[in-house]
Amino acid sequence: MSYQPGIPTGSVPLNQDYLNIQNNFGQLNTQFNVDHVPLTSTSGNPPNGYHTAIHLVPQVEPATVSDIGEIWTTKADDGYSNDTILFQKTGGALKTQLSRNFQPTVTAGNGYTFIPGGLVYQFGSANSGAGSGANLTVTFPIKFTVSLLSLQLCVLENSNSRRIWHINTIVSTGLPLSVTGFTAYITDENGSNKVNKVYWTAVGN
Repeated sequence: MSYQPGIPTGSVPLNQDYLNIQNNFGQLNTQFNVDHVPLTSTSGNPPNGYHTAIHLVPQVEPATVSDIGEIWTTKADDGYSNDTILFQKTGGALKTQLSRNFQPTVTAGNGYTFIPGGLVYQFGSANSGAGSGANLTVTFPIKFTVSLLSLQLCVLENSNSRRIWHINTIVSTGLPLSVTGFTAYITDENGSNKVNKVYWTAVGN
């Protein structure tokens, strides 16, 4: 049986309506048991009423409630997949996107994740070439869906001498920087090359 609103009716004696009342109490316990420790739990650890999980039904952005924070999900295609995206909003209507529709991943020193605001952060390393300059090409582990906003490189040399390194050229297929990767030409102050590895980080959306 399902929950029956309007029970007791007031028009039927309780000694006749008690089964419906018992059914309603049972249905309340059944519904509360979804995502909660049930009311009928006797262990006390965790206490009755504690959440076991939180399921958020996708919805449009709720109206701002003054001085009350809100968390909700919306289903949308963010360029990676059509899935649920998590948002948080303050009582002052400051909204922050908390997730993107991909699984953060780290593989063999390269990886990517999302950060609050909907930004995507990627990182990795690559061995450079040899010769008078290092022509280094990197393909990002995951493509930025809109643009690459910042790219940082750090050079690791294979000798103990101290050099001043120059990132002479960064070539990309997009403007101003490519969403898929980059090619960098690296030399020291003498125009020679003793680079062992280059570490890089990239931020975009």
